[in-house]
Amino acid sequence: MATAKSLEKNSAEPMYRQLADVLRSALADLPPGAPVEGDRALCARFGVSQPVVRSALKLLVDEGLIRRTRSKGTFVETPSRLRPRARGKGIAVVTLLESFRPHIGAVAGVRDVMVGQNYEVVLSEPPPYPVTAEAIYPSLLPLLERYEGVVWISSILQEYPRPDRRLRDIAARVVFVNAVMRDEKLTCCMADYAGGAFAVTTHLIEAGYRTIGFLGGPADRMSSAVRREGFEAAMRAHAKSLRPEYCRFDAADMAADSGRRHIAALLAAKRVPEALFAVNDEMAAGVLDGLRGAGRRVPHDVALAGFDDSPTAAHLLPALTTVRQPYPELGRLAASLLADQLAGQAPGGKHYVPCPLVVRASTLRTT
Repeated sequence: MATAKSLEKNSAEPMYRQLADVLRSALADLPPGAPVEGDRALCARFGVSQPVVRSALKLLVDEGLIRRTRSKGTFVETPSRLRPRARGKGIAVVTLLESFRPHIGAVAGVRDVMVGQNYEVVLSEPPPYPVTAEAIYPSLLPLLERYEGVVWISSILQEYPRPDRRLRDIAARVVFVNAVMRDEKLTCCMADYAGGAFAVTTHLIEAGYRTIGFLGGPADRMSSAVRREGFEAAMRAHAKSLRPEYCRFDAADMAADSGRRHIAALLAAKRVPEALFAVNDEMAAGVLDGLRGAGRRVPHDVALAGFDDSPTAAHLLPALTTVRQPYPELGRLAASLLADQLAGQAPGGKHYVPCPLVVRASTLRTT
């Protein structure tokens, strides 16, 4: 259990909420049914009053993390008590819908499947970004009190090397999308970014481009790392040399400005390959802008491809070759898996959805 040093008495956040955060993290290490320290012990440990402790514990009760029994004490909640009180046929979809519009396709995919099985689909906001492994389990519990199951859609491809083991207790009622849990008991659906990168790189090779470069983002962004793996795998599969001088990585972001910086550096070094694969469409748009400013034509002087098939990709001049994010298919797969689990199928495993190649004018060779 954490010490009183975890609480800041001069913080703008109320003491009872600080205490609830500390206790919530400590509960992750306790098995279901385990006793929790009593009110007086917590008061002494953290140097706070009984009203602060009681308010903190009430939050945890409301979240379904603990139960309090008169004369017996406080205990970690058991999985059997996490079934909905009123078993309405509802599915919650956790997604950044308003601030990340591509997820509309995934939500539509979930609805396609679930509405056909007489489930109501309800949207729910995720915890604040970045979503930590510790935040997922307590965020799911209130939803599972009200709904049969949850489809959790991560705003970015994110890996959780050490997911909360308590997620196994509710695994049959949850499917994760683009949240890669390193636990074989949890069900995860992901877009096959490596396969999409392999496909677009193969397209460039088969189109006859002899030198190909990759423009990536921060090393800690899983989407950039996986797409780089697909690029390198395609180059090796076709016996093409990986030329470091044609590959660049931005430690800051994957935005249009990073694309402009990448192409400016390649132009300054006079190391521009015949074709470039940018890690996403936004970066590719910046590369296109930089090439145009330098008097270089796409695809006549440099072929260019991106990834995501964003709304702008088809409207760039020239239209951008890219890889489509399969959001509707991801939603349908996640919903189908969840429906199967609710019907009794065992949860677990990683399930990949292909990312289709979309060929447009930016990579078509000219005579």
